[in-house]
Amino acid sequence: AAKHGSKVPIPCPTGGAEELALGNTDVAAMLLDHALKLRPANPEALLNLGVMREQQGRPDDAMRSYSEAYALEPSAAQAPHNLCNLLLHHYNAVSGEAAQAEHLSVCRRAVANDPSRVDSHELLGVLYTNRMLYGEAVSTFRRAAALEPNLGGAGNNLIVALQRGGYIS
Repeated sequence: AAKHGSKVPIPCPTGGAEELALGNTDVAAMLLDHALKLRPANPEALLNLGVMREQQGRPDDAMRSYSEAYALEPSAAQAPHNLCNLLLHHYNAVSGEAAQAEHLSVCRRAVANDPSRVDSHELLGVLYTNRMLYGEAVSTFRRAAALEPNLGGAGNNLIVALQRGGYIS
């Protein structure tokens, strides 16, 4: 199966990120709770709350936090990236055309918001491969490989997409 290099969600640099990075989830939770009480519509704190919830094995809660952060700041790169990552790894078997279209939309937004992020390209490419959209997967993995030629994951996933799409045998 196609895969990408990192399954680790990336916190935002404010609102408890330092404590999350150190593994101090109790302190991070307190800081995030305080930040959200001061400003409930705080995309950075919501993003970090999603990271913490994901680390705690609570993907449904993480998805709600990432979705709220994304809704508040759709042009930011990290929330759609983390949401795409979560959807790919915890909800890959989403059913229904509308749910799959939304998943693609979030992952495309992650790439559009920061076209230099190789990992966002890889997530999108894996999603295309999993959805049997091989032409799109090939193009996406080629962009990822062009951004970071020494990264093996994009090249390996490109080969998988080319094989599955019947471009090579």
